[in-house]
Amino acid sequence: DGTNEQLAEGMSVLVEGNKIAKIAKAIPAPAGATVIDAKGKVLMPGLTDAHWHVMFANPTMPVLLTADIGYLTLLGAKGAGETLMRGFTTVRDVGGSSFGLKRAIDERRVSGPRIYPSGAMISVTSGHGDFRSGHDLPRTLGAPGSRLDRDGHTAIADSPDEVRLRTREQLMRGASQIKLTAGGGVSSPHSPLDVITFTEAEVRAAVEAARNWGTYVTVHAYTSEAIRQAIS
Repeated sequence: DGTNEQLAEGMSVLVEGNKIAKIAKAIPAPAGATVIDAKGKVLMPGLTDAHWHVMFANPTMPVLLTADIGYLTLLGAKGAGETLMRGFTTVRDVGGSSFGLKRAIDERRVSGPRIYPSGAMISVTSGHGDFRSGHDLPRTLGAPGSRLDRDGHTAIADSPDEVRLRTREQLMRGASQIKLTAGGGVSSPHSPLDVITFTEAEVRAAVEAARNWGTYVTVHAYTSEAIRQAIS
C-alpha cells in the first residue's frame, strides 16, 4: 500500500469508475462487474517520477538534434507507454515540448503516464540547454537560438527580460512548472559541470513570473553554489 513494508495477502479491490472504492479481505463482486483474478501478482500504488524527459529519453543526442519533430514525438509516445508499463503513472517532465503528447495521453489516444510538463528547458547562451555549434553564433537578442528552440524543446534567454518572456511563453503553452538550467551538466556540450549559468536577477525574473501564475521554478544544478543561488 506504499506505507507498510509487508505485502497484504489475499486482499480484494473494488474499482468504481476510475477510482478505488474499497479494499478489504473479501468483497462480493457487484452484478455486471468485471472480475480480474490477480492471484500470484502484486497490486501497488502508481509510481511518480519527479524528473523525466519524455521527449529526450529515447533518442540519442545526434537524433534529437537532427530528426523531424514528428519522428521524435513517435519515439516519445513509445517511451511514454513503456514508462507506464514500468509502473509510473505520473511524471514531472522537466524539459521538452511534451504538450502534444500530454494531450494525446489525456484524451486516451495513446497510453502513457499523467504528464506535468515544463515545456522548453530555459537556458542561457552556452548553458546546459544550449546544444548549438559555434556556427550558429551570433544570435540576435530575442530570436530563437536553434532548431530545438523553434521546436519548443529549449529556449535561450540572456537577460531578465528574456527569461521572463520565455517563462511566460511556457505558461501560455500549458506548463505546470518552469525549468531553468542553473548550472552545467554531464551532457552539456559547452558548460562545465561546476559552472553557474543564470544570474540572480535572471532567476528571480523566472520565479516572479511563475509565482504570479501560481506555480514554481525547478532548476538543473549540480554544485552547492548553483543550488544556493537558486534558493536564495
